[in-house]
Amino acid sequence: TYVKRVSICSGSEWSSLELTVTHLTIGVNCLNDLSEMALDRFILLKELWIGDKSLNGLSELKLEGLNRLERVVVGSNSFRRAGTSNALRVRECPSLKSVVIGDDSFAGFGMIEIASVPVLEELQIGASCFAAASFELKGGV
Repeated sequence: TYVKRVSICSGSEWSSLELTVTHLTIGVNCLNDLSEMALDRFILLKELWIGDKSLNGLSELKLEGLNRLERVVVGSNSFRRAGTSNALRVRECPSLKSVVIGDDSFAGFGMIEIASVPVLEELQIGASCFAAASFELKGGV
């Protein structure tokens, strides 16, 4: 089985990241100047780990159509940019089994959407996450 593990922290590391990565770790207090993050190009991605206090400039995290993605872990105090239109979208990830979000991450985000993740076993959301969002649970997750 092909495995390519990469850990990054800087914008230059992000821009030069190879498309064949299977396990991506973004370190602690990293990529806070980034305003966009297109992950759909990493079609082999199986695991995404985001450290504490990272990606605080993003207004959206979109995980869509990542057929091999199995696990997403977000540390504490990440994605802190406030805005009611800010969103975490997880859609059409047929292998996704686990999403874990640490305390105070996505606190100012107005939306979390999780859809078409048929094998999801674990959804763990820490304290004060999505404090600005309304919550609606629909069947057939």
